[in-house]
Amino acid sequence: MLDRRTVQNINWWLILAAVIMSLIGLMTVYAATAVASPQNLAAYRTQLRSVAIAFASMLLIMTLDYKRLVKAAYSIHLFAIILLLLVLFIAEPIAGVRRWLNLGFLTFQPSELAKVTSILALAKLFSAEELKQRPWFQILGGLIIIAIPALLVIKQPDFGTAVTFLIPFLALAFVAQERLKPLCLTLLAGLISAIPGWFMLKDYQKTRILAFLNPSYDELGSGYQAIQSKIGIGSGGVMGKGFWKSTQVRLQFLPARHTDFIFSVYAEEHGFLGSLVLILLFLLLLTAAFSIAFKARDMAGSLLAVGCATLIGVQFLVNIGMVIGLLPITGLPLPFMSYGGSSMITLFMMLGLLESVQMRRFAF
Repeated sequence: MLDRRTVQNINWWLILAAVIMSLIGLMTVYAATAVASPQNLAAYRTQLRSVAIAFASMLLIMTLDYKRLVKAAYSIHLFAIILLLLVLFIAEPIAGVRRWLNLGFLTFQPSELAKVTSILALAKLFSAEELKQRPWFQILGGLIIIAIPALLVIKQPDFGTAVTFLIPFLALAFVAQERLKPLCLTLLAGLISAIPGWFMLKDYQKTRILAFLNPSYDELGSGYQAIQSKIGIGSGGVMGKGFWKSTQVRLQFLPARHTDFIFSVYAEEHGFLGSLVLILLFLLLLTAAFSIAFKARDMAGSLLAVGCATLIGVQFLVNIGMVIGLLPITGLPLPFMSYGGSSMITLFMMLGLLESVQMRRFAF
């Protein structure tokens, strides 16, 4: 239940930054998809509906006490794993992959939900007082929590999303464990996991990494997106070309321009200054999120906030690094900007969890 004192503790900066970025994202999705035919508003309308559903999801979760969610975390995580299993057996393949469940009014990607449930389960595990003296058990348990959904996501296949499950695990283990040895083991496990990961990649994924190391390796294939993305960002200059005036969009040089490479479209239209404003909004959101983690009333709330903030921050850094050519193409969307209902809903769900921690940081 909410009362006046609880509502007064809402972190409005967190919500304001997310809403502004979502509106910018809607504007950019429109610019990236309707330029050829202004009457073609299908993607824009779908994204608008997704933002509305996502915002409602955030409000709903804000009303829930995060402590109750953490208490039921293992059951919630099990539900997400069951959905991932259903994807492999009943989902219709799209472009040769099985990632989405058709809910009628919405096509949903369970791997996005599993990110949130993993954070909940990890927060419960690492905040358990009875396990504080059993760090090895916590680390092993944490690896199991993320390994099951990660392996199911790899089967879809979606290696980029599978790797993101490791992010909150490393962050929460680092925060929760005070002993140096378990921390070293955690970091070592993360590094070692990257070695067999190469052999689990499909040929096109290996080609993407090779193209990242040397874009001219496959200029018209895997290196094409990275090259066109950098051309678009560079041509935006300081002030940008203006809304709806992206050459890369109009001439259809840039693939995935409304999903993975939406930042390239935005940067070409709004230039360095516009990109700086977007980055500052992300920094504002992350600052507010980590502030919530530091001020949480208990360890579970702090870990929950750290997990959400870290996952959002890393996805932002990876996507920006990808479109400017500093990282391989992974397929991770730009938070609050890229087209995609599942990602948008998941992001706002994490904001709801952050606000739930913030609103209940004082005992009433």
